[in-house]
Amino acid sequence: MKDISYVNVFVASSINEFHKERMELGAFVQQMNAQMLKQGKYTKLHLCEDMSDAIAADKKRKQEEYNEAIRRSQIFILLADRQIGEYTMEEFAVADKKYCETGNPHICVFFKKCPEAVQTDALKKFMELLDSKQYGYDVFETMDFVKQKLEEKILEAFGA
Repeated sequence: MKDISYVNVFVASSINEFHKERMELGAFVQQMNAQMLKQGKYTKLHLCEDMSDAIAADKKRKQEEYNEAIRRSQIFILLADRQIGEYTMEEFAVADKKYCETGNPHICVFFKKCPEAVQTDALKKFMELLDSKQYGYDVFETMDFVKQKLEEKILEAFGA
């Protein structure tokens, strides 16, 4: 049997606001895996919906499970809209720290297109932080754009 290479992708976003988009990304990655598995490649997508609701005895809070998945990831996707929440910011900080230490995960930030007037101050400060760290970000109107970028990053991670 052929050895399988894995790429781990973590998706950070507001748990309620981006449920539909996370499900769409999940379906997309499943379709990619159906083709890539023939080449011995598999993408493991980490979504909050797929992670256990049970909190391990050695963990103080559920967020630690997410943070550990981020540390194991080669790609970190962050989806945001008019605001950015406390836990999403924590997840970004974990990814940023790991990236600064190891060069992984590759950080991809996507903002859903919305009028600038409705963006919160916290979101504007986050955009400034991204600029200062030279991560950059993209604005999307449809998930097709996000899926295209994700596919590029996955193929890049596999060395294709």
